[in-house]
Amino acid sequence: MNLQYNTQRSGVILKEYGRNIQNLASHITQIEDREERNRMARNLIDLMREINPETRESEDVEKKLWDDLYIMSGFKLDVESPFPMPETTAIGKKPQRVGVKRTEVKLRYYGRNIELLVHKAFAVNDIDEKVMHIGYIGRLMKSFYTSWNKEGITNDIVLEHLEVMTGQKISQELRDKLAEEKSFDVVPKDRIQTHIPNLNREKRNNTMLNKKPKYNNPNANANSNNPNNSSFGSNPNANKNPNIKRDNNSTTTTNSSFSKDNNNRRPPQKRK
Repeated sequence: MNLQYNTQRSGVILKEYGRNIQNLASHITQIEDREERNRMARNLIDLMREINPETRESEDVEKKLWDDLYIMSGFKLDVESPFPMPETTAIGKKPQRVGVKRTEVKLRYYGRNIELLVHKAFAVNDIDEKVMHIGYIGRLMKSFYTSWNKEGITNDIVLEHLEVMTGQKISQELRDKLAEEKSFDVVPKDRIQTHIPNLNREKRNNTMLNKKPKYNNPNANANSNNPNNSSFGSNPNANKNPNIKRDNNSTTTTNSSFSKDNNNRRPPQKRK
């Protein structure tokens, strides 16, 4: 019995298919009949699709399967394929290095994006638009600064940090304009629309005013004109309990049945 160990075999090229699929691919290359070789290659493609069902969701599934078959066969497979054989140089090719800026961030608690925004804002020529952009960035810098530092930040510190990030001095004209507009302060309330009509509340009030009563009482108007009735138009003598005694000279109301039950009730006994 001839046993072969994995250490004595060639390595598996594509581990998602396994060694058996790789052996079948190398076996197809040894078939001399071209028609039989084409038929076996198509059957092997179907088997590879069943082994990896997740490939069905990816794009260009057929092209990927044929490329994998060519790779496992060592680029020796000669069959009628709907796709050309991939280049051998594409195997093991390293991806291109992504260009990343290695420049150091001057103030790390603001981040690189704030520096980019500051450079964009200072490149604006219109003074009013520049003040608007710098004011928004300054308020954003204040919120970032307080999240990393316990002490508060003043407008002078914001201007100093802007000069550090831009590497240039801020002109006195721009400083006066920022101080006049109070750009680094919280937006005052008079610039915000404080009165926002509550449409749902108004709609609900109008509905309650126009809503008709569910049950119409024909005697409601007649009872409302009666001076003996209450303000709601109800009869004070209605639903009177005969067991309840009312005294006109007193506001106390007694229930005869309730007092009778209380008199017959025995006192609680102590436990032995």
